[in-house]
Amino acid sequence: MSDILNTSLVAALMLVIAIVGGYLAKWMRVPRIVALIVGGVGLKFFILQHMDAVASADLVAPLRFVNELSLGLILFIIGGVFESARLKAVKGLVRRFSLYELRYTFLLTAVGCAVASWTFPQMSFFHCLLIGLLLGCAAMATAPAATWYVLQEYSAKGPTTDHLLVMTGINNLVSIISFHTVLILFMAFGWVEGITGPARTWWLDIFLVSFGSVGLGALLGYVLSVFHSRLPLREMILMFFATVFLLSAGDEWLLHMIGAAFNPMVTCLVMGVIFFRRASDPSHFEKTLETVSMPIFSLFFVLAGYNLHLEELSHLGVLGCVYLIARTWGKYWGVRNAVRRLGPETKVKENAGLGLLCQAGVAVFLGAFLVEHWQNPLAGTINTVILASVAICELVGPLLVKHVVLRAGEVKAVTLLRPGFVQHTWISPSVGLANLGNERALSDQSVAKIGETLTAKHLMRTNIHFLPLSASFDEILAFIEQSRFHDFPVVNADGLYMGMVHFRQVRDHFYSPELAGAVTAGALADKSTPAVTPDTELPQVLELFHQHNL
Repeated sequence: MSDILNTSLVAALMLVIAIVGGYLAKWMRVPRIVALIVGGVGLKFFILQHMDAVASADLVAPLRFVNELSLGLILFIIGGVFESARLKAVKGLVRRFSLYELRYTFLLTAVGCAVASWTFPQMSFFHCLLIGLLLGCAAMATAPAATWYVLQEYSAKGPTTDHLLVMTGINNLVSIISFHTVLILFMAFGWVEGITGPARTWWLDIFLVSFGSVGLGALLGYVLSVFHSRLPLREMILMFFATVFLLSAGDEWLLHMIGAAFNPMVTCLVMGVIFFRRASDPSHFEKTLETVSMPIFSLFFVLAGYNLHLEELSHLGVLGCVYLIARTWGKYWGVRNAVRRLGPETKVKENAGLGLLCQAGVAVFLGAFLVEHWQNPLAGTINTVILASVAICELVGPLLVKHVVLRAGEVKAVTLLRPGFVQHTWISPSVGLANLGNERALSDQSVAKIGETLTAKHLMRTNIHFLPLSASFDEILAFIEQSRFHDFPVVNADGLYMGMVHFRQVRDHFYSPELAGAVTAGALADKSTPAVTPDTELPQVLELFHQHNL
């Protein structure tokens, strides 16, 4: 068997696992990524029956580019959540959310791990401090690929989803830069021994990984936005992929030539931020990029399962347990306290911090970087803690992301249907939703129970906000600025639906400022817009769409 196994065959098996795993995940009502990771673990177990661990690692080594390309792609796409419209939608609160979450996560993990490492034999104060600070920096990172993939799978939309995506980008940016900063400061002041590289190179490294990476990303994002307006879509896709490959190659070349390099992950994130803020109508490019990248993402997650270091779980120890508990507690309580302090205006659920627990590519990169540059057994210990944490968080984290957005009411219940059921329901909407079981979702209600008919509540999101009847024109504009919709329901003081304000009506008043000052939401509300209750059956909803040409 080992004679016929090669990289191409393994890659083909991984794609087959991705297809089968996708159907199994839908049937079992778990995020697709969990099935892909478990499938990768199973594939590795099968291969280890026919060859040793070293040979199995060499077998997938040529697929390393998949990890680099996938992380670059997803960080670029996540950079899109920093576009002006999305940031206005979260009302600038994300900055305070991130400060709370990062502060709690870093302090709890750093202090806890520093105290836990004090129990090691012959540990100096500076060694304990370095271990605590490095693990605190690593704890802030959130797996961009896993988080984004789960949110895309369930088509989650709303304030909680926006906050999770933006905080994921900020977390990784802060984690990478702070990790390198801590390491260079300890080296520069001579507080620990065994860190390789002359001081000049290390200072250059920290400059490149922070300001250099950000500046390069900004430049490339601007260049791509210019070409986006001048090139056909096919050439634009090719140019983007070439850019990501060149970033990876350029990073390794600089590392070989001068011993320091920019960070491709930071560069791709900033590149996405600038591109999506400057490009004209980049949505079509983004959707096309996601579609053509699907085989790459599928390979990435199966490969992540294949490379998952489950054997490190047995070496987790006290330090690893403290790291896991402190990181989980910090992210959960950081967001929870932010919601409580900032009040109802946040529109984010208190448990949203659990959606930031996924950890993989960025943290693994930091651990590998440390082992390479700190010639001390403690570097291996820190890396073991990170790898063991990744093994747990990559399996549990996606389930928690799904739980958070479901409880926030930002997922349509119909996305939870098992394969083949939706098509059958469109033909015969009176069929009961027996396949959904008792999955809990939107606004703490059951999605459906056996024998229940498909209704409006299964196709709607519940985390929607309304215009008060007395809202002034300026208040209407502020409301629209924070929303990504084009139609806005108006309710009275008792919460009863009074009509719908359409964006086109508001737009007409831009040219009549003397009239706009006297306009309220009640005056603009279109009372002829039909309304349905959550219990309205699907055929009636479709008939209303047809009658009113909606």
